[in-house]
Amino acid sequence: MGSLVRFRGTNSQDGDTWHLAEIDYILSQANHSPFDRMLDLGCGDGGRVRALNLRGYNNAVGLDALQTNIEAARRRNAKGTQQVSFIQADPLHCPFADRSFDEILILGDLLGHSSSPRHDVELLKEAQRMLRAGRALRLSIVDGEWMRKHYQPDGVEPLVSGFLCQHRTLSPDGSHLTTRTIVADEERGVATDQVSTEWLYGAKDLTNILRQLGFQAISYRAHKPGFTPQPHGRRDAAPRYLVRCLAPYPDGRSALRIVTAGRQ
Repeated sequence: MGSLVRFRGTNSQDGDTWHLAEIDYILSQANHSPFDRMLDLGCGDGGRVRALNLRGYNNAVGLDALQTNIEAARRRNAKGTQQVSFIQADPLHCPFADRSFDEILILGDLLGHSSSPRHDVELLKEAQRMLRAGRALRLSIVDGEWMRKHYQPDGVEPLVSGFLCQHRTLSPDGSHLTTRTIVADEERGVATDQVSTEWLYGAKDLTNILRQLGFQAISYRAHKPGFTPQPHGRRDAAPRYLVRCLAPYPDGRSALRIVTAGRQ
């Protein structure tokens, strides 16, 4: 078994600095060309796309389902190159032609935060549709096995003028966590009260899904700097895995041998 990627979540006060380090790491893993057309699915406020642009990649596209995220990305990119674009659309039905990208990134919380695993499978199929044969899809996931063992049912975190409270429930089969999040403000009272689901994928789970979809050369690589997860329930303490796999060729040719993940 090879090495397993472990890297911090992106909850940094300086998100662009983190995204630049993240993109630098990705670009160091394989040969890339500044002319590659790259797509960031679930781009949020566009930090990774801006980082790619800073590294000379002018054919990067960010797509997000939320119009507010796209508006924020466009505002923050107002002084950037016009060759970078941000599009609001459903990630399951992207407005791009088949085999139109050299690399696709799904590095935020898009994968695993859905109503069912079928949604995640459809997302991966859509990415496969848009990738040129033999080109890379990169994913990040939280270590589901770690979360099953270390999550805390309840947690409270202080905010500047209130608090955030979370109650987590693990499903009987261990497949997902349901989290109720309440954000309270001293002046406004309860500002947020929402329920979310997170599907817990381990390396074996994700590898099986990717292989069934036809992806090849599946690898889990170490992120630098690594860190040792602490035995408590904070989600941002869990290891995250950076996964790379290659889109299949239509005629069934092998892109590369499959490399499965293992713990260091």
